[in-house]
Formats: sequence, structure tokens, C-alpha cells
Amino acid sequence: MKNYKAAMAMNMAKVLRKELELGKSEALKQAWELVHLRADLHEGMAYFTYVKEDGTLREAKGTLCADLIPAGDVPSDVCPKQRTKRYATFTYYDIDKKGWRAFKVWAFVEVQQRKVIKAYGEADRLSFQKKAIKEK
Repeated sequence: MKNYKAAMAMNMAKVLRKELELGKSEALKQAWELVHLRADLHEGMAYFTYVKEDGTLREAKGTLCADLIPAGDVPSDVCPKQRTKRYATFTYYDIDKKGWRAFKVWAFVEVQQRKVIKAYGEADRLSFQKKAIKEK
């Protein structure tokens, strides 16, 4: 598993270097952030931000955990290590939009909530806290 994550990070870094013209170190740092986000999403939910194709920021609440995806939306190969071998795209299930979404890895901005959220009740509590912090 560790070797798989390293290979994924290296392949994503290669894409990032090509698309964003980043140095090797910066590309690897961003690639590892995406690999860790994918691991978090396999365990539960996480909050993260990326830039949509129209240039707007998208704050997403997503998952790759089969337990949190409605039965009708779970593909037979849910939570694979990588659904495709194309490392330029990051696919996740959007909890708010109730559907599958994807973004280009170079559009990734940040992980807002590093904590893995495993239950909807806790997620709702944290979203209220997040809104309260923004309003201050």
C-alpha cells in the first residue's frame, strides 16, 4: 500500500510539474496532499477546496467511503485505489450535491478539514462550527 501511494504521488507530481510548471519539490508536496486527501476520503468525509473550470472556488464536502454513499450511487468498484490510471483527475462523491464530481489535480487548493468525519451527525456539527467561524 505504501508503495502504491508513493507511485501515485510521483505520477501526480509529474502531471503537476507539466501543467503548472512547478519545481519537483512543490509538485511532490501538492501531490502528497492529494494522496492524503484520497486516503481521508476512503475512511470518511473531508472538506476541501478546488478551482472549478469556470474559475470559481468550490468548497466541497466529499467521500469515497461506500458506507457514506447512497446505495443507488455506489458503483461496483467503489473506493478503489485509483478508478483510472489517469493521475490528472481526482474523483470523489459530493455529499452536498449527492453525485459524483471530479476536478483536475492542478486545480486543487487546500484541505480545509483534515479530520476524517465518519458520521453525518458529527459532520453537521462541524459545518455549523465552520459557518460560525466564517461569520466572525
